[in-house]
Amino acid sequence: MDASEHATILANAISEGINYLAFIRSLRAAPPLVSAAELEEWSGIFDQTLSAFAELQTEIQAGKAQTSMRLTSELVRSFADVRTHLSMIASGAQLPASLFDLVEVAWLEVAKA
Repeated sequence: MDASEHATILANAISEGINYLAFIRSLRAAPPLVSAAELEEWSGIFDQTLSAFAELQTEIQAGKAQTSMRLTSELVRSFADVRTHLSMIASGAQLPASLFDLVEVAWLEVAKA
């Protein structure tokens, strides 16, 4: 895999995380009951996004990558907070307001990036 392909993979993982963040954010008005499969899928996406953030940070620091995205510790931490909160939600439960609060913080960090 060349550098361009690798950069595309990282960008796609980050983009997918942002898309899922937007999706979860859209559920705030009528929070649904969430299944184990949904929680697993969402958690997996956030895991991939966090891995892509970490890898991209390493590559930026090594001078191997550049991005127009402001990859701040606050951005990464906000995604990690959402991921951690997802792991605490029980299957069949309604998505809690606290999750939406964390999603909103992450969304604001994305807007700054």
